[in-house]
Amino acid sequence: MLAAVSDRSQFFLFTGRSLAVRFRRSDGSPLVGKVSRSKTGKTVTEFLGIPYAEPPVGELRFRLPRPKSPWKLPLNVTRYSKSCLQTPDSYFKGFSGAEMWNPNTPLDEDCLYLNVWVPGRLDAKRKLPVMVWIYGGGFWSGTSSLDVYDGKILASEENVILVSMNYRVSVFGFLYVGLQEAPGNAGLLDQLEAVKWVQRNIRTFGGDPDLITGSATSPWGMETQQTLLERALLISEACNCSVTIRDPNPDFAALVRCLKQVPAEKLLENEWVTYEFLDFPWTPVVDHYFLMEDPRSMLQAGNFKRTELLVGSNMDESVYFIVYYVDKIFKKDDFFTKEEFLTSNELFEQAAFMLLPHKLRKNPIAYRWALDKMLGDYYFTCHANEFAKSYYQHGSQVYYYYFTHRSSQQTWPKWMGVLHGYEINFLYGEPLNTVDYSYTESEKQLSRRFMRYWANFGRKGDVCCQDGSLTILPTPYPHLGY
Repeated sequence: MLAAVSDRSQFFLFTGRSLAVRFRRSDGSPLVGKVSRSKTGKTVTEFLGIPYAEPPVGELRFRLPRPKSPWKLPLNVTRYSKSCLQTPDSYFKGFSGAEMWNPNTPLDEDCLYLNVWVPGRLDAKRKLPVMVWIYGGGFWSGTSSLDVYDGKILASEENVILVSMNYRVSVFGFLYVGLQEAPGNAGLLDQLEAVKWVQRNIRTFGGDPDLITGSATSPWGMETQQTLLERALLISEACNCSVTIRDPNPDFAALVRCLKQVPAEKLLENEWVTYEFLDFPWTPVVDHYFLMEDPRSMLQAGNFKRTELLVGSNMDESVYFIVYYVDKIFKKDDFFTKEEFLTSNELFEQAAFMLLPHKLRKNPIAYRWALDKMLGDYYFTCHANEFAKSYYQHGSQVYYYYFTHRSSQQTWPKWMGVLHGYEINFLYGEPLNTVDYSYTESEKQLSRRFMRYWANFGRKGDVCCQDGSLTILPTPYPHLGY
């Protein structure tokens, strides 16, 4: 049985159990989304895989993004797009705790797409707050289609529009030679282009273009984006920037022409070299176009938009990365099995022994958590503190969270604690999904509180709830671990 209902901008097509939504962007380009239900039973209209930029392929490889041209035929946007090219994590192959962060759609250079979740049915008159999510991954990996990033529960429970996007990572997003053919920071400009798309089009989805909150697990929100975002939320944020030093003699234009002819897979195979702990081969650069100066200098000088900020970190930020560093110390396959790793912390103790200064090696067990705190503070918490402090000192309202709860559904060993990034499950309402998970009642309440704080921040720049349920601690920052 088929039935159709239409108005000026929307067209609903009933096909048995499903409901397709035909919809037009602000430029008239037709989209076909779908009405679905969250795992909590609430209605959500979703558009998955909307192109916001031209495919960065061929001559557009490495270059800054170009806005997507309008189209005439209806475009089906009911499935996630392909993920941007990257090297999946295979260190703990077959282990869900690690592989949950790997791309779950095919990899391709043609990957600049975004997703929109609207609570209920479309209504352009609602003017809902808009939350923009940008995944982390050290500019090296990530995708918006991960199960943990499914926006249906968050959008429907908090009555906000949620937007997420793919952006280029690794060499494809951050190759820099100082020429327009490879200007660097292309991945960050992808993010900016997606935010511009949201500003141009979100009104037709029922969103308020003047109430857009950006949320990220990686450094972003640089100077060029200052006028686009009403407020910002940073999760386990670290503000780092590497500046490339160029040799003035090589012919970089010829080099880029050559690299554009190389198959994408070959570039991935040959881009990795040995780096220090938590170093990545591709990072933002000071290009004097998008990023005018080192972010630390920008913070100290107050060269950023005065806006509300919500920033936070987790209790055991670095443990997740330390276990990956073990392979640099021991021969992994000869020294331990995955089963032994998951049931014992002896390996972690030996890694601590190798990483600690000589004067502390007499008792590595006693200092193993000091190592975690030291590295976690150095790479994450201190940067988050500095970021928050700079915003506060320059007159902005700042909220800080410190996440200390270890999930009952966590698949990593218990001794690893509260890992980097694992508050995201609570932010997206995963504990409310009783179909696929068995969280405790207290965890469901924690998730609801976390979602409410985040949504309140997006609505009014203030995390407080009307029922007074927010607890504010007198300590402004988490205690450093060393």
